[in-house]
Amino acid sequence: MRITQITDSHISVNNPQRTIDLKACVDAVNALDPQPDLVVHTGDIAHDGLADEYETARSVLDTLSAPYLVIAGNRDRRSELMRVFSDRTAVHDGGEFIQYSVEFESVRLIMIDTVSDGSKGALGVKRLQHIDSMLNTASEKPVIVFMHHSPFEATEIPDPFQFEDWTDVETLLDMLTQHSGVQAIYCGHIHRNVQAMAGKLPVSALSCMACDLRKGKLSTEDATRPMYKVIDLG
Repeated sequence: MRITQITDSHISVNNPQRTIDLKACVDAVNALDPQPDLVVHTGDIAHDGLADEYETARSVLDTLSAPYLVIAGNRDRRSELMRVFSDRTAVHDGGEFIQYSVEFESVRLIMIDTVSDGSKGALGVKRLQHIDSMLNTASEKPVIVFMHHSPFEATEIPDPFQFEDWTDVETLLDMLTQHSGVQAIYCGHIHRNVQAMAGKLPVSALSCMACDLRKGKLSTEDATRPMYKVIDLG
């Protein structure tokens, strides 16, 4: 199975260039050969959580040749995201969290909601319990985890710990490593391409589609190219 990850489009009514960046990324993904079986957007779809921003993002993402799924990032407003993308996501706990699992023939995906009231991530008891229940009902298939915030000490950024309570991350990683089927974690948020380890699990942080928000030392190509990650499984 081939999955393509995209993240951090930050669509803004005040910055039309970001819509152009998203379109460029979608065009690049549509040109892949072979095509992905699925595209996953790992959050910060919109910059200010406005209805118009989600409608714009939806209109562009719908031009993907492959089916796609979304989760929320810290800039997203869950209520608007769920309204516009109700068929591209799923909710748990009465609609409070955008957190769900999806099973395919060869892999199970677990989509985690790390959104808090601030810019840093959070999980808390309800979400952690739900993650545990999804893991406990998982089949023997490999499990891939998608989330927005980076669950590792990101030494490349000024504040390497991007969760309000780091014990949330420790609990999550303990939970994931107890299940032998979990293969890897994919996230966004830090606007850099970073490969790291989160406990015993490999984690990949993908930089943002919004070119003006990319951070770190970048070549001319990396500063402007469509940003996506191809994940080939099995």
